[in-house]
Amino acid sequence: MSGWCLAFTDIVRARRRNTMRTILTLMASLASAAAHIASEWPAQPLFKSETAHMAHRALAAEEDIDIGMYQIILWSSITIVIAAYFATIALVNMDVGNDSLLYSKAKME
Repeated sequence: MSGWCLAFTDIVRARRRNTMRTILTLMASLASAAAHIASEWPAQPLFKSETAHMAHRALAAEEDIDIGMYQIILWSSITIVIAAYFATIALVNMDVGNDSLLYSKAKME
């Protein structure tokens, strides 16, 4: 191998090492954060006498039971509209020329 090729492979190897170090550092910091959160997490649910210091939320007078169905219909409709849009764009941009395989003059035996 020539000198420039060896130098290039050394650069690629160095970048791979740096990438691996970065990934390992991120994984180690994520594991450390998870261990820290787990050490402060309560072992059992808090009782009313041991409530956490959180602001009280005002609850709605009446809960909507159909919120799940509403979300399913909403996001399904949005997905179908987006899929139809891209399908229409694909059809509009399709090549309308003759297909070389379909209109070939080759003899099939």
